[in-house]
Amino acid sequence: MDRLNYAAKHSDRYQTWCYEVSQSPFAPAAKLEFALISAHTGQDAAVGGFLATRSHFTRDAVGNALHGAGVFAPGVKAGRIVRLRRAIRHGLELPTASGFKQFRAAVKIEGLGFCKQSFGLALISPLASPVVCLDTHICRAYGVRAAWTSRSLKNYSMAEAALVAEAEMVGMPPFAYQWAVWDYQRRPKSPDDHSFLWRGGRRQYQTSWRI
Repeated sequence: MDRLNYAAKHSDRYQTWCYEVSQSPFAPAAKLEFALISAHTGQDAAVGGFLATRSHFTRDAVGNALHGAGVFAPGVKAGRIVRLRRAIRHGLELPTASGFKQFRAAVKIEGLGFCKQSFGLALISPLASPVVCLDTHICRAYGVRAAWTSRSLKNYSMAEAALVAEAEMVGMPPFAYQWAVWDYQRRPKSPDDHSFLWRGGRRQYQTSWRI
């Protein structure tokens, strides 16, 4: 079974997960914070750090919360989170899905490259996002190097277009399809749990690999 067939077989699963994320009680800015926190950090530590920082607002308090969760570079990320929050308070407007590509091209969020900024945007509107997260696993699936996609938005967009074209072939939203490809590429590892973003709170939605 190739990635196209896997995605088609499990389309309902991934679109349901995306729907749940779209109904999240967390604000769009918080999802960008999770993308920032997750860089070079394992899933459990990233989720723990994200949840621990919801009630902290100073750089020191955010940094201590991230450090306690085992997040990589907690002090650096704390500063970036505080500055992102300040920028939004001072008028930085986050786009709806139709403006994701223009926003990504025009706005550089400190600490977020093309991959992680696209991830944060996709989490904001997972069923409508035209942008996807091309991390190392996805790049490997499409035969490109992550270093090449990070070199320029033109390179990133070219690789992204190949994935989006496949998503259209399967009839899935791009981010839902990317999620399926990510799981397929990483098999037999269990998918990461993103249900901490769901309305009902964190719960394990999948504990074993199914093809």
